[in-house]
Amino acid sequence: MHRIFTFIKLASLCALAALKVGYVAARPVMAAEMTTDSKISMDQPSAVYGSAYRALQPVSYALQRSRPQSRPQSRPQSRPQSRPRSTYRPRDRSGSRDRARPDRRTPKQRTADRKARQRELVSARYQRQLQARQQDAARLIRRVEASSAQQTKDARQAASEAKKRSAASKKLRRKYGLSFVRQGRHPVLVRHGELLGVNLSPQGRKKVLGLGFQVIRSTRLENVGVTLFLLRVPRDMTMDVALKTVQEADSGGEYDYNAAFAPAKFSAAEFNNQNKAASTADAVKTPSVSDADIVVGMIDTGVNAAHKSLQGAKIDQGNIGRGPEVTPRDHGTAVASILARGHAARIVAVDVFSGPAAIADAESIVVALEYLALHKVGVINMSIAGPKNPLLERAVENLIQQGHIIVAAVGNEGPSGPERFPAGHSNVVGVTAVDGENAIFQFANQGAAVDYAAPGVDIEAASVRGEKKYTGTSFAAPVVAAHLARQLRRPDHMTVKAVMDRLNSEVMDLGIPGPDPVFGRGLVVY
Repeated sequence: MHRIFTFIKLASLCALAALKVGYVAARPVMAAEMTTDSKISMDQPSAVYGSAYRALQPVSYALQRSRPQSRPQSRPQSRPQSRPRSTYRPRDRSGSRDRARPDRRTPKQRTADRKARQRELVSARYQRQLQARQQDAARLIRRVEASSAQQTKDARQAASEAKKRSAASKKLRRKYGLSFVRQGRHPVLVRHGELLGVNLSPQGRKKVLGLGFQVIRSTRLENVGVTLFLLRVPRDMTMDVALKTVQEADSGGEYDYNAAFAPAKFSAAEFNNQNKAASTADAVKTPSVSDADIVVGMIDTGVNAAHKSLQGAKIDQGNIGRGPEVTPRDHGTAVASILARGHAARIVAVDVFSGPAAIADAESIVVALEYLALHKVGVINMSIAGPKNPLLERAVENLIQQGHIIVAAVGNEGPSGPERFPAGHSNVVGVTAVDGENAIFQFANQGAAVDYAAPGVDIEAASVRGEKKYTGTSFAAPVVAAHLARQLRRPDHMTVKAVMDRLNSEVMDLGIPGPDPVFGRGLVVY
């Protein structure tokens, strides 16, 4: 059946072709015979051709409709009925459509072009990555150069500071015989070329002397309860190596640096520019001594005993420092005037800072404690501050066991400053400073060493020549010492507890209720 339809279709097509060929051949003749009133136009087919064409067209259409759809055509149609959307390009600005050109490449060419595009994409991606890496490297180079420049600057600054410290250290060593050693996290000022030995055995001394050390002097301190040896370090040894050497040679002995101490003062000029001599009207008044038995000791600088504010008190001075005689200074004179204002009739002052530099050491302070113990002084004021020292701690503890009360300033290195001694030793009365409105002195040390507070900001007190305003914990400690001296006239371990209980009942609580690391147990006034 399919073959019959195909034959009919081919016959129809052949007939149409024959008609078209005949029409083309007869067209010139027909044109010559046409008249002006003819209804047939040269641009249209003849009536015969048109009738045959219209008669055969339904047959051709029926043959196309009757063809099975599953069977592929033998050849593509000359003019497709519809065009795929992908064969048209987007409209341009004029609104016309541009027909896409057909892809005439072979499969091999298409594969080569695809690989070329892939290579181009990979190359572009690599170029972008390479450019990003180059930018990162440039940034890193700039950062390293800046860091290197900063490190160079820091290194130069550190070298300059080290050079200055070295020059200052050499001057300190040459002029005052002092140097710094590392003890824990903080540098400690010590007597250069000196070590202290406590209660050394004959065998220990022999071992130490065999290593090149020399005994400068030895002192038996009966009241303090120690035998003190001052050793000279060999010239070719540093201080830390020397201490380690003697400790390894004599493991049974006690050795330490001869630590340096300074007055626990704070310059009023640095605080509020008021460290100027006061007028005569502001001079400290002579205390009216009500009891001639009130005695207080002080370990400090020398005192100007001829000052008018001290005319009502008796000043006994001793020299334990490195200088040849007592050296009066403002610090000691001010502390003595505050003690006299607190009704101290007799002040036993020991100058441990004599000489050109106001620097004391652990040996001189321990000997000063022995001196005051011999004079039977019940209350001892120590407005000094320094590093922890086992020898000083032992001497202080022995005197406290014998019934002495030791009062010390807590220091002026700020709330987060390191703990200072002897105030940091157990059973020592540590005193901080407050101003006229009972506010804490901003540079006062804080912590467990604080037991009491007392006025110590802008305090008018005596100086070597006139009067000044002083600020610091050094000038708060004598307020508490004078208060305690009125209760404890002589060393008496049976009375100390009652005296301290009475003081605790008289103080005014400041800060948070109860003892605290800022104000201690409370404020003590004159």
